[in-house]
Amino acid sequence: MSEKTIYLEAICHNNQLRIGIYESDDVIWMYQKKQIEISDISNRCQTMIDYINATRETPDDSDQTLSRLKGLGRGLCNDILPHRIKERLKQTDAQYLILIIDNQLAHIMWELICIDNSFLCERFAIGRKIKTTQDIPLTNKRQLSDTMKVLIIADPKGDLSVASEEGIDICRHMDDMSNENMLGNKHIETNIDCNFTSQELKEQIQDYDMVHFSGHGLFDPKFPGNSGWNLAYDHLTATDIHDMAGSADMPAFVFSNACQSANNKNTSQETDSTTGLSNAFILSGAFHYLGTLWDITDKHSCKFAKEFYMNLLSSCSIGEAVRRSRIKVMPNIDWAGYVLIGDPRFIYFNHSHKNDHVENSEYTRPFVQESITRGSNKFIGWDVSKVKEIRKWTILLIIILTLLYGIFFLNSMLNIFKSKHEQQIKNMLIELTQQKQREIDTLYQKLASIEGCSFITSSEIINIEFVFNDKNKEELAIIGRISNKLFTTQKYNILESSSQSLDNVLRNLINTLLLTPVDRRGNTPFQMPDIIIYARLYHDIDSTILFLRPIHAKKRTMICDHMFIPFDPDKSIREQENNLSDKLLFNLSKINKSEFNKEIK
Repeated sequence: MSEKTIYLEAICHNNQLRIGIYESDDVIWMYQKKQIEISDISNRCQTMIDYINATRETPDDSDQTLSRLKGLGRGLCNDILPHRIKERLKQTDAQYLILIIDNQLAHIMWELICIDNSFLCERFAIGRKIKTTQDIPLTNKRQLSDTMKVLIIADPKGDLSVASEEGIDICRHMDDMSNENMLGNKHIETNIDCNFTSQELKEQIQDYDMVHFSGHGLFDPKFPGNSGWNLAYDHLTATDIHDMAGSADMPAFVFSNACQSANNKNTSQETDSTTGLSNAFILSGAFHYLGTLWDITDKHSCKFAKEFYMNLLSSCSIGEAVRRSRIKVMPNIDWAGYVLIGDPRFIYFNHSHKNDHVENSEYTRPFVQESITRGSNKFIGWDVSKVKEIRKWTILLIIILTLLYGIFFLNSMLNIFKSKHEQQIKNMLIELTQQKQREIDTLYQKLASIEGCSFITSSEIINIEFVFNDKNKEELAIIGRISNKLFTTQKYNILESSSQSLDNVLRNLINTLLLTPVDRRGNTPFQMPDIIIYARLYHDIDSTILFLRPIHAKKRTMICDHMFIPFDPDKSIREQENNLSDKLLFNLSKINKSEFNKEIK
């Protein structure tokens, strides 16, 4: 298929639709007028949404569901498209379809128009461009470099286990592709986080080229400006995004994998529908926005997202990546809700890999003529054919027995090796955290020896500080959610050490005090954690292990045994995080706050 582009342009005024179709090299292009009832078309779209919601959880009837949806798509086609435009769409060999529509028509599911038993979004790589009468802020388009900075916000509320896994899997895939130099001259720097406040996110979001959000979306049809993302502590709204226009370049691409995140339908006559979340990002300078028109399920939206990034990172244009991902997950109905706003032809990772194709050729065994001897056909002695048969089966039996013994021996050796390997990992993690504990104990002792320095702890709740041997993105994401669960009990306060590790914070504090004259130090006590939890996330080829070492900060003794937690690949990370949190809470519950309520020197 050639990579041509066809444009479908539609505007509506007083229930009269003016719709045209053309290709990029057309000097004169055709448009037609058609009288429509917007309310009737909106009702048909709502019927499609209601049907999708009613049948989403019936995968056994996926063929029937798809057939019914195509019927509704044909009805939508007849409501909107004149005959000549239908014929033009049938006959074109274009790969890309760009929809240019005004904001009154943005809620219509153009992608699900069905012609010749195919949805438009199934046949074409589609992108939308929206016309509006609203003032458009003057913004600069983001200049992309060879290093793409990607922010992943995964399950900030902590109640969508698959969304959390989605973020981690996408982060890993991007890191692997980048580290293995599979992106040509491109490189990806990822950051996965779930603990943003709206203010923190507004301050940081413009530092990134791409943003992926997987979590709960908020949609307010009466006041679309209130629509947005549900964050860990509050929510980010479309109005927040709109107000950021012009302060700095917005991310080039935003994938909002949340319910109704591309829905700009406005039921109020007092506000402009372009204040919805998707249009807020586009108006503020984003190149592309990918979101949904209705509610989606956690499981299947995750599958779509992972498939999308696999395609996007493999040199597909963004529109083609969406099209292929729809087809891949099409047995489930959630594929139908996604909408791409922006030029579908744009390629974010333009590289190519040389594939070595080896032609399969038939291997013809040379013909060998059996030796023929002159003389009698009779042979006195062994029956040669029987000897060959016995030898064949004997060799086969020996091979089978050898293989069985080899498998048994290999399995035994693997079990022994695995047991030794696990013990080596445990010893290594214990040694690493003990070393870190010794460093921090030494720093606290040195700090306590400085004149004018003292430590106190709060009298009401237990303060906990997590110390990482190696702060990486997955470590922060997992510990962040465990910290949230501890915090919600209202018994524990999680101390933060900003972007620095605790040992660096203490060193800086010591240096500052030593450089300050004694008479100017005052006698301000410093807050010290009650409990320090030393954490380490270990990865190898086929396992992921989280190691925790809870320490009584004052006594410098262990509160409980080391917690050595291997993650089961067959279970969700969220489920295992909850079990780990419960176990940690149980161990911490043995500690009485009164043990920490004395001033420490």
